[in-house]
Amino acid sequence: MINLKIERLKNGINELYYQLIRNKSRYLLYYGGAGSGKSVAAAQKQIIRIMQAFYTQKPVRLLCMRKTTPAVRKSAYEEVKSILSKWSLSQIAVENKTRLQLTFPDSSEILFMGLDDPEKLKSIHGITSVWMEEATEFTLDDFRQIDLRLRGKSNQYKQILMTFNPINEQHWIKKQFFDDDIQKEIESGKQIVSRKYTANSDITIVHSTYKDNRFIDHAYIERLEHLIEEDQNYYNIYTLGKWGVLSGRIFENYSTAETVPDKYDIRYYGLDFGYSIDPAAFVECRIIGKTLYVKEHLYQPNLTNKELADLIRSILDANQDKNGQILADSSEPKSIAELRRYGLNCQPAVKGPDSVLYGIQKMKQYQIIIDPESTNILKEFDGYKWAEDKFGNQLNKPVQYNDHTIDAIRYALSRINAEPVKFITEEKYKQKRPDYNEDWMWEEI
Repeated sequence: MINLKIERLKNGINELYYQLIRNKSRYLLYYGGAGSGKSVAAAQKQIIRIMQAFYTQKPVRLLCMRKTTPAVRKSAYEEVKSILSKWSLSQIAVENKTRLQLTFPDSSEILFMGLDDPEKLKSIHGITSVWMEEATEFTLDDFRQIDLRLRGKSNQYKQILMTFNPINEQHWIKKQFFDDDIQKEIESGKQIVSRKYTANSDITIVHSTYKDNRFIDHAYIERLEHLIEEDQNYYNIYTLGKWGVLSGRIFENYSTAETVPDKYDIRYYGLDFGYSIDPAAFVECRIIGKTLYVKEHLYQPNLTNKELADLIRSILDANQDKNGQILADSSEPKSIAELRRYGLNCQPAVKGPDSVLYGIQKMKQYQIIIDPESTNILKEFDGYKWAEDKFGNQLNKPVQYNDHTIDAIRYALSRINAEPVKFITEEKYKQKRPDYNEDWMWEEI
């Protein structure tokens, strides 16, 4: 029995989005800066529609999408399940992990799907609404196909909800939905703009920044505000939520491929340690000649070193590579030493003067093939750019934001054509260094 009143949820929903719970516009766009709570609000709206359907006895069939199935599994699927748990509704949802589907007592459903299988989309009928997470990943043709699926008579309103950061002012979403009048209203400070879109449909556009999210971590706020010192364009996009200008991209030498070869010349793993607001990124790199195949295995924040070691060990076991060589950020010797104590073959990456630029140049020597399920690698490569000063002049350094998997790849490549690290025991190290500190339990000798 669903007995949770919508009004009781107000304390758990950001005020800006609470105003939109009952919004019925055909097109509802949540866009703006990072950390503004867009995706959480979209997931909350899906669950509230399930609750409303139960009370009105009019079942709904909701579809949550990203460009690929692995991406939707890691994002929208987990977000919806997390909110169901927080709202004590998990027990009334029947989960089908294989089909990525949640079914509720009144036959309402939430489906999760990627567009990596377009034929599957064509086979789905009776959809009430669609949530397009990271909508800038989709093409205009993708959108048109989704819009076509949302036709026909229904006893529930039909809606396409998009959530995204405004990464490129040339994107089709801006051209399709943001006319000059809407843009002027938003630039004047209006956060919610609604109007007729066509003769039979309307649109609501919602602009938000981290200031609209009262649940945001203070460390994350500091990170976003610090972007002004890194790059004006990134600051505009991720801090202010303004449309950005895509320029100065660092990598063009990459594509995706379904098949990763079993035979290879070299295989290394790269590890970038995370902390509260940044994820730990663990990637696999296989090299054949001048082709570099990369695959994302882990991208998760708030992990202790013990949790990180356990996850990496399970990944290596699944890869049948128990003693796989892991190259990690050498600025964290204590963490490297701890992972070694947990039985992992973890070594410090080679760093020297201008090691970031050197690593970028090394990566540019390869044709990079990215596993299509590695959604965070793809997103980072798409946005990785040279920093600019406040006058728009390009600097000889990358923007240090959304670069965790790229850093991990750099670390993995740092040992190629370099001398291997040799380790000494803790006991011998104590003898060698009377000023022993556990932070320095490894040393190149």
